Amino acid sequence: LLVNNSRIFHPFHSHINPFFVTEVGQVSYDGTQWSMKRLAPDDPLGYVLDNWWDTVIIPPQGYVKIRFWFNIPDQKPATPGDSDSPFVIRDNANIFAAWVQHCHILRHEDRGMMMVVNVKPKAEDHSH
Repeated sequence: LLVNNSRIFHPFHSHINPFFVTEVGQVSYDGTQWSMKRLAPDDPLGYVLDNWWDTVIIPPQGYVKIRFWFNIPDQKPATPGDSDSPFVIRDNANIFAAWVQHCHILRHEDRGMMMVVNVKPKAEDHSH
């Protein structure tokens, strides 16, 4: 879940591993509680849901739900057409993964809106 609590659009970009956009909406805060409202599929922002992306615009006071699925041996493959299924990225060279995700506004990236993501398989259970 990517949340933008500012008043400007933020282009979010992920290197190496694309992602599926499953939902886009608006967030609000009344001083005590956050709430989320899904935008209609025909919203003028023009998001295409259930499609691969490497960059998505997070709307002002909004959120974008994305799904990754990495080629790690102990995970199950995706079920095509099932939006609740994990999504698979087939890349046998990237079983142990490291890449960056960041805001695509250069000043924001330079000021810390960037992170390194490390993915690795679960440790094997040798207890039995």
